[in-house]
Amino acid sequence: MFDFAMQTATELDLSYAANGTVKGPLRGLPISLKDQFHVKGYDTTMGYVGWIGTYEGSQDPAKLHKVNSQVVEELLSLGAVLFCKLEETVNNIIGTTLNPVNQFLSCGGSSGGEGALQALRGSSVGLGTDIG
Repeated sequence: MFDFAMQTATELDLSYAANGTVKGPLRGLPISLKDQFHVKGYDTTMGYVGWIGTYEGSQDPAKLHKVNSQVVEELLSLGAVLFCKLEETVNNIIGTTLNPVNQFLSCGGSSGGEGALQALRGSSVGLGTDIG
């Protein structure tokens, strides 16, 4: 997803150079997402092995990697740069996300990947929800 972020940032810079105006109030702000938001071109697994390479478990080619979640559309329209998607704290795809400050403690519940990234100051803004 880093390539997508670099492409978005480059497009924002080129647009600014050509027009002299910024695109939206979030222009260039790097934002991380919990892996429950669909981003065109990328899997959304929510930690389910059966969702790898599918659209929520469906093989429907009309939807696979072709849908953005509404919040993704809104963030992009406001000029945000989406640079990564983070998994649940414990899942069967990446294993367990550890607390970067104290590995004897959990890094959180279902948004633990986002919590760990925030603890490391790896993202200025992170978006997640417990309603999937």
